Amino acid sequence: MTKKVNYSEENIATMVEVYDVEASDADRKAQVDSLAETLGKTAASIRAKLSSLGVYKAMAKAEPKGTRITKSAKIADIADIAGMRNDAFFDSLQGANSDVLDYILEMQTALFDFENPVEEVESDS
Repeated sequence: MTKKVNYSEENIATMVEVYDVEASDADRKAQVDSLAETLGKTAASIRAKLSSLGVYKAMAKAEPKGTRITKSAKIADIADIAGMRNDAFFDSLQGANSDVLDYILEMQTALFDFENPVEEVESDS
């Protein structure tokens, strides 16, 4: 039984020649997409073959968008702004989704800022 060859030696030579590991992430993605179209393969197949040849460089990982604030921390902030330290009073908020908690915090903060305006100090200039 003969093994089916997915990539000919010519295909492999073309892939290695076209793929520039030093290019930017966007350029490398474009190169993989172009090779996929030219060779009639999927981009995933091209990446896998380049990887098995030892020439593929993975895309950079996206940086985390920020620190996630837990529901418990949001509820604690709501209790603090309300001036209530009894967490049991706010237990029912555990069932609220994060967007609702964000809205409550936003409204509380706006109300607090409205009721406690910062006095502007005139400078002597």
